[in-house]
This record gives sequence, C-alpha cells and structure tokens, in this order.
Amino acid sequence: MVVAVPQRPIESRVHSKVIVWSDDDLGIRHGMSLILEDRGFHNVYWSPTVQGTLHLVQRLKPDLVVTDMCKGRADVTGADIARAIRSEPALAHTFIALWTGYDFRPEWYPLFDAMLLKGQGCDIPTIMRFIRDCLEAADRAR
Repeated sequence: MVVAVPQRPIESRVHSKVIVWSDDDLGIRHGMSLILEDRGFHNVYWSPTVQGTLHLVQRLKPDLVVTDMCKGRADVTGADIARAIRSEPALAHTFIALWTGYDFRPEWYPLFDAMLLKGQGCDIPTIMRFIRDCLEAADRAR
C-alpha cells in the first residue's frame, strides 16, 4: 500500500517561526496575541519596553521582530530598538518590521526591513499577509 504524504504547506513552516513583538499598547498586544494564536502562531513573545525587547531578541534570536514607533515616551522609540539590534554583530541580520501609526520618515528606511502603516485599510488579512511576507523575506535573506 502506498500512502501519499502531502508536503507541509507554507503556513505550517511560517507558524513555526519565532516572532518578538514590541508594542507599549496593551490593547494591541492583547488583540494581536489572540489573532496570531488563532491563526496558529504559537511562538510570539511580547514586550512593551525597549530593554525587554532587546533581552528577548538576544535570548531567542527570532526570525522576525515587529515594533511600533512610539513607546509611550518621547525619548524612546522603535527606531531605538532597531538601532540597538543593528549595533550588535550577532543580531545585525535580524529582520525588523515597523508597524506604526506615524507617517514614514526617510531616516527610518535603513533601520527597518519592512514597514506597514496602522490605520484605515490595515485590516487583519493585511496584517497577516504582512507578517507572512516578512517571515518569507527573512528566510530568503539568510
């Protein structure tokens, strides 16, 4: 008897990836964790702070880091997270995505590998496509 074993779909390969997500908004963290968990992403680690995010990135070496820009304090931003990650040679290759409600600034482009603007038109399918696209791009870059 021959049994055909289907190839694992790309979704299951994507779902095994490790994501570190930094957002100071509790509503975003809670809502996105429910959405991601519901869609099979079980390796997502959350931090509202720059230091907590850096600790997770150093410890986990994630496939993807997603951050917002504003951290609830004017002197600490998602750009600070990206700069800190890029400054460590062992982490400099980490794929970093910005998900923000602010208009993109040209000085941000070298810091982030991908950017998505929160707000109107940024629905759940768009966010999930963005995450999958980032994970696939991170794989190609390695």
